[in-house]
Amino acid sequence: MTWDKKTDALNCRINKIRLSHPRGGSSTSLSVVKLEAQNTKKNAITLRYPKSQVIGNNSRMDSIQITTVVTFIFIAISIKTTEGCYKPCDGGYIKFEHTQTCIRLSRVYDATWERARTVCQNEGGDLVKVLDKETNDFLAHLISTEYSVRYWIGFNKKKKNGTYLWLDEVDEQSNYTNWAVHEPNNDDTEFCVEIWSKAKWNNMPCDSSLRYICEKPAECTDGYYGKDCKKKCKEVCGGLNNPCNRVNGTCEKGCDPGYQGAFCSKRCDFGSYGEGCAKTCNERCRQYKKKPYCNAVDGSCYCQMGYYGKNCTNSFKSSSWTKNGAIVSVVLVVGVVAVSAAFALGSLLWRARLNN
Repeated sequence: MTWDKKTDALNCRINKIRLSHPRGGSSTSLSVVKLEAQNTKKNAITLRYPKSQVIGNNSRMDSIQITTVVTFIFIAISIKTTEGCYKPCDGGYIKFEHTQTCIRLSRVYDATWERARTVCQNEGGDLVKVLDKETNDFLAHLISTEYSVRYWIGFNKKKKNGTYLWLDEVDEQSNYTNWAVHEPNNDDTEFCVEIWSKAKWNNMPCDSSLRYICEKPAECTDGYYGKDCKKKCKEVCGGLNNPCNRVNGTCEKGCDPGYQGAFCSKRCDFGSYGEGCAKTCNERCRQYKKKPYCNAVDGSCYCQMGYYGKNCTNSFKSSSWTKNGAIVSVVLVVGVVAVSAAFALGSLLWRARLNN
């Protein structure tokens, strides 16, 4: 999914859509069909459906194809223009749609529980949290081809007879567990939890060397933030496509020229302009509250008497004007005299002609 900053258009591509026959017949599967929904400022939806997949070889549309197009229209109407978009996961991470997170499995038995957690945090995440059956099943699918391979997850406790929690979050408890038979045991020495064959859980000494599973939030497409990436960053956040902090929307790359503040919501103070509001308006600009006032973006302004130009950098009292002032004055006087003489001569000739 990509956002075009200039047109503010969202292009969401659906690679495979399955439609039901309107008369209860067999369903129609459309592969590699691209549906583009365009989100404009008026929240209008525009669909583009490839002609090669609508028109048959004899350039006719049969009933199934017509139904397909109509169904696409209903799909478009149901699209919420507030839906956000996510960037693809990278660095060996895999996207998990259920939690909108990216997950990565390490490949080497080289980390204690604490070491594994540090690695995940350095990558912008933490050890994976398995809060429901859907997540556990997804991990089971990822590790199903590796028999008896063990991975640290984020479940742990801090002391004997303590309560197992997810990472450090006291309030992040879950009713879901998937302990193996007779687990957890060895309550006085095994405080950290691993997941292994068939995605069963087992408590282990935290200083054991195992593989681990990292999880981090899926990054919002530039220009969006918040839960499900539905909130729009300020249009004046600096950078291509107005990126901002995924959680709170602060403009981490600064502001466009003319704006300031964590959210770039404040214009430059009077007397300043440009990127970071670091430039000062020309003192030849007209003043407001005893300070020169100019455009917060480019510094252009209305000039004081005797100056001109975009930033009032030119002066009618400049040296060039002084040097050429006498010549200009003479030219003006000569011009006026010549015009007056021509007018007087014309008048005399006209009167002489009348007298004759």
